[in-house]
Amino acid sequence: MNLAEIYGVKIKTDKVRTMWANWDAMAQIEKELNISLFDLRNLMTLPMTDLRTVAFILLKHEDRSLTKQKVGKMFSVAELPKLAQTIAQAVGKASTIGDDDEETPLVQQPALSLVAT
Repeated sequence: MNLAEIYGVKIKTDKVRTMWANWDAMAQIEKELNISLFDLRNLMTLPMTDLRTVAFILLKHEDRSLTKQKVGKMFSVAELPKLAQTIAQAVGKASTIGDDDEETPLVQQPALSLVAT
């Protein structure tokens, strides 16, 4: 079993895919969007292009042929809350490690929110 299967979160798009917020993905998100991980706390306040970029980065580990445009066509506007929830779950799950079915946080992070505050 690979780490994406352990720490990733499944989402149904054109097929079942796995969003995996590994260290490289989080660094790429910070670099491309020029934001810190903590700025992802309110996902629904991100511009659409940024949300698409985050989804693309978290999905591309299993399909290198993906593009931002292909990812953008996988989701309707009505699915944005589900997408944001899945991204939040993937980022949250990535901040834990499994040890005999016990999850231990690697770092303490503020909870991600799906609504603007």
